[in-house]
Amino acid sequence: MTNMNSLIKINNITHIINNKKIIDIDKLNITGEGISFIIGPNGAGKTTLLKILSRIITPTHGTVKYLNEYESAYVFQDPVFLNRNVVENLKYVLEIKMKKRFACEDRQIINILDEYQLLHIKNVNANHLSGGEKQIISLIRAILTRPKILFLDEPTSNLDSIYKDMILKIITNYSINNKVVWITQGNQHKHAEVSQIIELSKGKLYKCL
Repeated sequence: MTNMNSLIKINNITHIINNKKIIDIDKLNITGEGISFIIGPNGAGKTTLLKILSRIITPTHGTVKYLNEYESAYVFQDPVFLNRNVVENLKYVLEIKMKKRFACEDRQIINILDEYQLLHIKNVNANHLSGGEKQIISLIRAILTRPKILFLDEPTSNLDSIYKDMILKIITNYSINNKVVWITQGNQHKHAEVSQIIELSKGKLYKCL
């Protein structure tokens, strides 16, 4: 897909692991607005591509170019938390980002937990949350610092419909003014405001709409 407003451009990238070519894409432009979904079967290379786009890993060959330097955040499929309660986990992200503590941190966190009706878990150890609660908190943790680009690795995988709907609502709202790149094997792309669908097959770009 060619787009004058492309946020990320990749050219002639390959990624090789143990002599196996995991990704082999000549050209792909990530649109500068809304949600770009990355879809495809297991083993298609979706997570590897997402990590390349987010610069977590560097491709074996090829280039990844950003239109500008943007703050970004990555939500993993299996989130990891500090051995602290929910509020302390969220405060830690703000402290790292801001390099110091602010009195408004607690109120900011309480407000966002209240917005998503999660105040009842604010003092629970984050590692003791249910799978759905962990994904919601992981997503909130990612957007607290307002990154321009949000990368999501199957955030609704194995969740019930209630949590899937909550996550879809959060992501859709966030994508109004920011960029979201979202891996899914489900049908979320059929229920969201989609700006782009990237379909992979065996590490190659099968379709881009």
